[in-house]
Formats: sequence, C-alpha cells, structure tokens
Amino acid sequence: MKNDVIVFGRFQLYVAERLLKRNGSPVRLKGRAFDILIALVERAGEIVDEMDLMALVWPDAPVDENSLHFHVAALCNAFGDREDGARYVITLPGRGYCFVSPVSRSMQPDPETNLTIARLDTPSAPQTRMVGTADDVQRLSGQIEAERFEIDAGAGDVEKTTTAGRESGRQVCGGVDASVVFAQTAASRVDLMEKLSIRSISSDEFSIMHIVRKGAGHGMTDHAAKRDCFVACVHLEKLDAYDVWCNDEHEPSTALEAGVLHINDMRCAWRADIRSPFHVVNFCIPQSAFDEITSEEGGAPIAELNCPISIAHADIVLKNFALALLPALANSNQANELFADHAARAVTAHLAKTYAPIQFRPRSWRGGLAPWQERRAKEMLRANLSGDLSLRLLANACRLSAGHFSRAFKETVGCPPHQWLLHQRIERAKQLMLNTDGPLCEIALDTGFVDQSHFTRVFSQRVKASPAAWRREHGR
Repeated sequence: MKNDVIVFGRFQLYVAERLLKRNGSPVRLKGRAFDILIALVERAGEIVDEMDLMALVWPDAPVDENSLHFHVAALCNAFGDREDGARYVITLPGRGYCFVSPVSRSMQPDPETNLTIARLDTPSAPQTRMVGTADDVQRLSGQIEAERFEIDAGAGDVEKTTTAGRESGRQVCGGVDASVVFAQTAASRVDLMEKLSIRSISSDEFSIMHIVRKGAGHGMTDHAAKRDCFVACVHLEKLDAYDVWCNDEHEPSTALEAGVLHINDMRCAWRADIRSPFHVVNFCIPQSAFDEITSEEGGAPIAELNCPISIAHADIVLKNFALALLPALANSNQANELFADHAARAVTAHLAKTYAPIQFRPRSWRGGLAPWQERRAKEMLRANLSGDLSLRLLANACRLSAGHFSRAFKETVGCPPHQWLLHQRIERAKQLMLNTDGPLCEIALDTGFVDQSHFTRVFSQRVKASPAAWRREHGR
C-alpha cells in the first residue's frame, strides 16, 4: 500500500508522502489521525475493533480509549463528515469503526498507463455497491441459515418464512415514513434513516431499516396502518425512557439494553412516546416470507413470534448480523439480488426457528443438484454476471423450491450461488485483462460490476492485488 494513491469522495490520499488532499488542496491532519486514516482505509468496509485499531496506531505505547476517540473525532472533522451527505467513518457501538466510503486505488500514477479512475462525487457517477462487509454478512448468513429445521406438524399453528426477488435502495431522511423501534415516525424526526428493501414475487416487502436519533424528546410516534408483517427490532444502544401502547392498551416498559431484540406483530396498532435517544436496526418481515419457508418444509403456518417488548431477548446472532450490515446500509443504493435473497431468507429462518411457538427438528439434507440442474443454473448465472437474478427464478428453472435449490447448489458446488457468481466475475475479468487491451472501466462493466471503483475493491480483496497491478504482473 506504500505507493498507493487512494481516492474516496473528494479526497486523495498519498500514502508514501503521508499527504491528504481535498480536490487537490492539502488537508492538515496530525500524525495519529493520519495513522488511523491509513489503518481504516486499508480495511475499508471492514469493522475494525477499538483494541485492534489502538494496537495498529500505537504499537509500542499503552493508550486509553479516550485518546483514540479524540483522534477519530479530529479525522472526521477534517473530512467534514456528512457534508453534502457524504460519510466516511462510522462508529459501531461495542464493535469499533468502519471506513464506509467507496474507495478507488492505484499505484503511483504511471504516465504510460492510460487508467481512468471514476470520480465518485460527481452526479454522473453511479453509486458503488458496498461489498466490504460481504464476508461478514456471508459468514453470519451461513450461521443462521444453517439452522435448517423440520416442523412438527402436530405442534400447533404458526406462520412462516419467505423472501425472493428484490428491489433495493437507500433512503436517507427525505420525508419517508418508516417503522421505528415499535411504532411509526417520519424521517424528518430522526437524524438518520437508511433502508434496504427486498421484494418478493408477491410484491410483499422485506425491509431492513437503520434509524438513529441522537437527542432526547422524539415524543409520540405517528399513527400507522396495520400490516401483515412482523418487525424484529435490534437495539444497538440503550433505550431508557419510553412508553408504548398496543391497540390503545399500555404495555409494561423497562429500559432496553444495547443488544436486545423484540418482535412486534404489526397487525396490531402500535404507538409510543419515546423520550430518550435511540439507535436501532429493524427487520420488517412480511407474513408471506414465513409462509414460503414453512411451505417448503411442509409445516403449519406461523401465526406468532414470541419475543414481546416486555421480555426483550438478547439475540447475539441477529445483533451481529445487523452490525455487519451497517456499512452496506450507509453506503449503497444497489444490492446484488442473489445476495439480498440469501440474507433475507437466513434472517427469516432464524426468527421462525428461534421465536415461533412450534417445535423444530434439525433436518439432514442429502444430495445436491442433478447434473442437468447444475448445468442450467450455472448457465443462467454466467449469462447474468451482474447478479440481478433471483433465487426463485433459478429454482424454478431447476424445478425446485428456492430453499431446496439454495441448499442443493451449496451441496453440489461448495458455496452459495452469489459467491460462485462473484468468483466467475473475477475469472472473467482476468481473461479480459489478459486477452484484450480494454480499459479497466470497460472490463468492470462487462463483468457485472457497478463501476471501476467497485471492480477494483472486490478484485483487490479477492486476489490481493489491484487489477492494474495484476495486469502488469502478467505482462499486459
């Protein structure tokens, strides 16, 4: 990384010269803040633990967290963080820090290299897909998707899971209403509201919301229409003072600690008087999502999930999953459809298994795809390198349910469909770099990446070298 020039937003970082520029003009940054910047940029999209960050910046000296917080604040001030909507470093309570701005990097400019780096701050440049936390989300998705279950048909009534297809996007404080904590609020009443939506073929929306209010005094929430869905609310910071009503009846309310989860049935009418700051991630799961998963398993419908606000439960798996998603929510208005399907199905299955009042038995799944099914699925994926192809569509082509297809594909190939597709995109990009003289920006688009910055980041993470460096190393 010593000879790298790194571009993010309006900034250019010259690592060897220890120089940061904004639109070509030097930015004053003291030594420790600069060291923190390099450490975070080097791990862009990853969550860097406070202790790890202090060890990187102060390797030979004891230091307390207050010093780290001071220098991180100085770094954010130098960025003018959130100016013009831009965000560079976010704090993840209890986890550490994450550099969330899209990053382009190259070696020190070579006058003979005709390389164009897309400017990410211009209106014409498409926003880059956030991929820095893909491994975190993939690992956690695998953890909770592994909780496959068989429903005991004699265990009573319940409701179920589904998710397929997607319509994804990011909405930040722009007059959009959204479920917050356990009721309804307007985006103008909070400091941050970010949303990722995944639509099933039935048009029911699975959504993930990240909502923050830093100050006290939100007050009464708005009236909201009843919906056939559940909202699983993960608190990332303690909620001290509130009152909540369900169908006009006051519910018992105690302080909600950071890390707890409660699930609200949105077929009821919820209102709340929220008096303290809050920081939550909400998973809004439609009833049809639960229906799809239990239908695949041959079980009874799920009619309720047992995790009321009065006995909120500490769910470490879902909390970590929410934290892993924060950089993507903060930075991306696009999402790979296959990946979104995988994550949504994993969350739904976890909630059904953990909180539905029915018995589940682990099911042993044997066998993978038939040769013709594997061949058809791979052909469809190769023909759509961008990944804008739903699990349901792939499953239908193989005459399987989405859940069965996902498990069988992983059994046969060794990884989920979206991971296999990413590998194919990297391999196709290598072929184009070796066998053509096309510029990297064109190769990025030809292989399904959003732009050159997205391509460079993913390629560098997977291959451990930038595309330009890899091309030079292989004689092109």
